[in-house]
Amino acid sequence: MHEISSFHDLGAAERLALVYASGAVKACFMALLMVDAHLRGIAVVPREAMLTQVRLAWWREALSSPSSPATNAHPVLRAAVSAFGERKSILVALVDAWEAVAVGEERGDALTALASARAALCSAIAPAARREAVQAHCAVWSEASALQIGKNARNAHPNLKATRLPSLPRELRPLAVLAGLARRSLLRGDGEFLGDRLSPLAAIRLGIFGR
Repeated sequence: MHEISSFHDLGAAERLALVYASGAVKACFMALLMVDAHLRGIAVVPREAMLTQVRLAWWREALSSPSSPATNAHPVLRAAVSAFGERKSILVALVDAWEAVAVGEERGDALTALASARAALCSAIAPAARREAVQAHCAVWSEASALQIGKNARNAHPNLKATRLPSLPRELRPLAVLAGLARRSLLRGDGEFLGDRLSPLAAIRLGIFGR
């Protein structure tokens, strides 16, 4: 699995979402997505569970340590420190969530943990946003992530076809793009965020209008 080390190493959907990030929060969103993608890469590569846990433990320690000498050695960690500073420890919840996805027995619990970790980070980026709205977007995003990597989704959003996602403030436009594309992918059943020819147009609409 190719390591995530820069903006250009992110997936196409994540790069497209970041186009619509406002200047004040763009660095935080980029760091969030880089860390998330890197941890996902560790979690989904087939290997002994203990080896996966050892690699994730390194990230848990690096993100929770007040000062990490490894910061200058890893570009993803460097991005996290640059964007979140002393608050970088809030990213540890992502490590725990991806560990649950990788080795946990209860997939539903793992999806809940992933959605909650992502929601907490997005709420930290935009504190004025309604937590319920953020959580709804992150639940759909996480469910599609699970489907994309071949995990059985729990259907965290049971009325998906009938329910519109609530509106988010402008600062969370990248989340609106990702969740909107995720919702479309779940309706198709493939988990691919840019899985049809209309997906790029949907992303542009989401980026401009938020829905």
